[in-house]
Amino acid sequence: MNARPRIHLLPDHLINQIAAGEVVERPASAVKELIENALDAGATRIVLEVEHGGKRLIRIVDNGHGIEADDLPLAVTRHATSKINSLDDLCASLTLGFRGEALPSIASVSHLTIRSTVRGAPEGRELAFGDDGRPRLKAAPPVPGTTVEVAELFHNTPARAKFLKGDGTEWGHIAEVVNEVALGAPAVLFSLSHNGRAAKVLPAAPDLAARVRQIYPAEVTEQLIPVAVADPEHGLELTGLVSRPGFTRSGREFQKLLVNGRCIKNTTLSHAVYAAFETNLSAGRHPLFFLALRLPPRAVDVNVHPAKREVRFAQSNPLHHFVREAVRQALGAFRGNALRLTRMAPPAADAGTWEERVRQAVVHSLDTAREAATAPAAWATPAFPTAPAAPTQLPMADVTGVAHQAAPLRVVGQLHNTFVLVEQGSQLRIIDQHTAHERVLFERLQARLAADGLAAQRLLIPADVTLPPALGARVAARQEELARLGIDIEPFGGESFIVRALPAPLAHVDVNALVADIADDLADDRADSPADAQTSGGDGNPPGKGLGARLHKLLATIACHAAVKAGDPLSGPQMAELVRDLGGVRNPHTCPHGRAVTAVLDRAAVKRLFDRNWGA
Repeated sequence: MNARPRIHLLPDHLINQIAAGEVVERPASAVKELIENALDAGATRIVLEVEHGGKRLIRIVDNGHGIEADDLPLAVTRHATSKINSLDDLCASLTLGFRGEALPSIASVSHLTIRSTVRGAPEGRELAFGDDGRPRLKAAPPVPGTTVEVAELFHNTPARAKFLKGDGTEWGHIAEVVNEVALGAPAVLFSLSHNGRAAKVLPAAPDLAARVRQIYPAEVTEQLIPVAVADPEHGLELTGLVSRPGFTRSGREFQKLLVNGRCIKNTTLSHAVYAAFETNLSAGRHPLFFLALRLPPRAVDVNVHPAKREVRFAQSNPLHHFVREAVRQALGAFRGNALRLTRMAPPAADAGTWEERVRQAVVHSLDTAREAATAPAAWATPAFPTAPAAPTQLPMADVTGVAHQAAPLRVVGQLHNTFVLVEQGSQLRIIDQHTAHERVLFERLQARLAADGLAAQRLLIPADVTLPPALGARVAARQEELARLGIDIEPFGGESFIVRALPAPLAHVDVNALVADIADDLADDRADSPADAQTSGGDGNPPGKGLGARLHKLLATIACHAAVKAGDPLSGPQMAELVRDLGGVRNPHTCPHGRAVTAVLDRAAVKRLFDRNWGA
């Protein structure tokens, strides 16, 4: 019989490795901790060099104030820090780090080397951990600042290493972490390289808005409007950018919240932003925002999450109100023209005040709208072979799924260039032209994919698309899958991608918007089985069997971008063709995203609107 285990103290090295499990989840976690240390040291220039996604090497060089020679051994000792001395200091801390856990945790799962020189010192010091896990101290050249090298991360914890993704994916996480930290420190220069190749340089910027324009593509930043509200009485300030009404994304990649310079996630603040948009959001769509909140340090607890990604506020309700009203105020100037505003032109260099910049944007948008109104309307017919036109009489189903007998169909007309009105027997059917066309295209795409894949159409001029690192890594990892969908896309250096071909129905779409939404769809990393990829669900929806969930989302995105839009005028033959095509799909009730296609008013309902109880 085995002896009962006794309680005992764990060795320091094992304690640090356990702590590393919370602090250092992947290479990007180590990068975040080390860059935050550099910022706390007053660095204005940070250089990051990475090899093999950070698994082989992470090197961070800063020009901060350095570490005193006698303090260097303490820097890798658990719970040793220069940032706090008491609980009161912790409650009032504005530094990004404060626990003294990062360096010893990283040292316990890697080969760590630190070289540091205090400004004006005649020589520096180097501390390196050998294979035995013991630090060794020696003299180093007097280069002001600190250099930290993390080599062979997780070399001694293979169970952790096996959970890491490919080099490209890990590099994408690192680049995204740098973007988030850089948003909170716009005055600092950041330089990044991967495997010896320069990847990105972010020069010092005057404010958050300028930093956002450095990091994110123009097709995103041109759709953002400024937010700047302060409450001096309570020490609150909210600055940044939010998307104009009507410009949304299918994912949340472009949502960044900063609290006192730290990028965090917080449901209270996020909900406040969504509440400000009110009814301007469609189902499954999300606003874009880059917002920095400043408040007294005692009003927020940053010590509630191992990686300091979440915070807790002393008073959530007043903050929710402050953020919601600040964003609502920024949206107010644009809400009246939300449906007419088009892509805003960059303001002139001498645009002057914010009001003048808004005026220029509105004038440009209205001029573009007038040009579009005078252009001939066109509806590009899908390039896929279609079945012969069905007879005028066809069975249809309402949104409740109750089938009706065939009855003569008559297209009455188009309402608001958005809804097709159809009279059938005693009913008036109101068809959303976008969701209806989206459903028709989706089922055609579905059938083609199950047969032999989607035909690709080469673009006359390849499109250059810019994606944030995390999204770019997803697209690069799924190139073969996208090729089967008719999308020929490949990395083109840095954060750029080249799109050479698209599925036939997408020849004239906004390529940047399409690729961005596809990248959002690829956030789901669940693998689909070959059978799932080859077949389709019986009703055109993504059940547990049939078309894989991810492929369903991708096809739905392609169909959405190819379909006619709300506001597109349709001719009589085009409306008749749409109604006939809708009658031939398996699921005429909803679009692939779940929105209703058809609403029905019967004769009795129409009569009730007029208090009419007589006549035919």
